Amino acid sequence: MPGLRQAIPGLPKNSAGAFLRRLERVLRRLRRRRGRRLRWNVPSTGWAIDGTWFDRPIGDHGRRALVVVELNSRRTLCVESVPGERAMAVVECLQRLVAKHGAPLVLKADNGSAFLSQLVADFCQRHEIALMHSPVSLPSWNGTCEVSGRWAKARATAAARQRGASQLTQADLDRAVTYDGVLPPVDPALRASFRAVLQRELAAVAAEQGLALDDSARDHVRRSLGRVAAKRALQICHILTIEGRGFPQWLSRRTA
Repeated sequence: MPGLRQAIPGLPKNSAGAFLRRLERVLRRLRRRRGRRLRWNVPSTGWAIDGTWFDRPIGDHGRRALVVVELNSRRTLCVESVPGERAMAVVECLQRLVAKHGAPLVLKADNGSAFLSQLVADFCQRHEIALMHSPVSLPSWNGTCEVSGRWAKARATAAARQRGASQLTQADLDRAVTYDGVLPPVDPALRASFRAVLQRELAAVAAEQGLALDDSARDHVRRSLGRVAAKRALQICHILTIEGRGFPQWLSRRTA
């Protein structure tokens, strides 16, 4: 406020405060308008995985855990204690979920070392899962899993408190799972159609950027192209709908 009053001499103090409050409201509204709402139209097609830290140790594995979420229902499929951010732990967790529910079409993950490993990439390739890594320094891109991880920690902590225990166990983490049924499997025809569109869009995105998808392409470039191609393929196959947020327009009686 002092800077504003210095730039506009004679500006009353109450006017400066009202101006700043209005500016903050306008900026907040603009930030919300830039947001997008994602709607997953087909169950089981999209999963998200993320690593989280608990405030207390979980058995002998420390405080690290993996969280897997189904994006259509936004329900938590798995909260599993792991000894650390290791690729083998991620593969074993995904293997158990795939054996139970079937493989999804896409898997969203951040840029943790375990999720970037060749072991996880090979597993996803064998099961025809498209990996969608978050853009660098943008964890909100995988926000559904981030939020689910926070709620899972709260539920697991509450379960341990009900037992009167100070240390968490895997049983407490299992209490944080919000879906214990079996998901419907992805239609094989839909998977084949999606894979074909994905390959076509991957070539198109690379051509638009003037890049060649060969051994000379760097890993971060491949991840970026794959993320854009997968998003386009999901929309073309009507699996994912991306729409802007709607805001009511409040009009005064005189204007109406």
